[in-house]
Amino acid sequence: MMGFSQDEVHATFWAHLKELRNTLMGALAIIIIGMAITFCFYQQVFTLLTQPFEQLQQGSLENPQLRRYALKRERVHNFGKEVIYYAVPKNATLVEPYLMSTEGRVPIAPGEYIDADIAQSEKLAIFSPLEGMSSLFKVSFWMGLVFTSPFWIFVLMRFCLPAIHRRWQGMLFGFTALSFVFIAGGVLFAFYLTIPLANRYLFAFNTELGSNLWSLAQYLNYTIVLCLANGLAFELCALLCLLVHLGIIGPDAMRAKRRHAIVACFVLGALLTPPDVLTQIMLAIPLCILYELIILYAAFRGSLSRLKLGLKKSAHI
Repeated sequence: MMGFSQDEVHATFWAHLKELRNTLMGALAIIIIGMAITFCFYQQVFTLLTQPFEQLQQGSLENPQLRRYALKRERVHNFGKEVIYYAVPKNATLVEPYLMSTEGRVPIAPGEYIDADIAQSEKLAIFSPLEGMSSLFKVSFWMGLVFTSPFWIFVLMRFCLPAIHRRWQGMLFGFTALSFVFIAGGVLFAFYLTIPLANRYLFAFNTELGSNLWSLAQYLNYTIVLCLANGLAFELCALLCLLVHLGIIGPDAMRAKRRHAIVACFVLGALLTPPDVLTQIMLAIPLCILYELIILYAAFRGSLSRLKLGLKKSAHI
């Protein structure tokens, strides 16, 4: 390099390499902190992720105010020689009327027993001793990676910004913010619309074939894949919006490729979702709507550019 000695170039290279290492270590530390937080609140996280499944089990009746629960009858027998006071669970109903104390306890005399029906919500099955723990680590990783993404992406961008022209730095931050909005929109769309409807369809389809016994690990994998797939698909729309903003793609070209774009949306829906038609259509339709909205944005940008050009010509005249 002209103007720099070999030692200076060597020192600059190792300085950048050290800065890159520190940047990657900082990003990794942020992800690990996010994983640790998820790990500490894993019960709340698992409850949130399995909420569509529990709603499917309880809300499958015609009236949404009705709930269905499975009942398990339990017998509590006193084999001791003294009266024992049994605390009745909140979700239990005594088969016969028993005299209860003010603390919600039932006295059981020696040799006697009581029967109670306990309402149980359906739980996802666990087929191995390590399935729950492995699922916890997997969910902690993805939750930590996704929810801390604004922070570790900012750390990476801070390292890359000196090499980017100042003109593009503001646009880069704007596109990053837009990406987060689109990804969040895709994840929420999957969690509150795609997954519940897909659960109902697949549950009804499987009922005709056999018993629905869903695994915790497989259900969490299925949920994570659908959320990430929807987020990725919506992110592609954000990238298309950036290309329109830069003037690389115009509204006329997008209208000419509308049929190809619709086919691409359905192909993308087929690749990123489980092999059922319902979820594929549910992902493809919002992508087609976003494509039409981006065409409107491209037309607006074009009209605004022509208006500015006309004003400049009028000013020169």
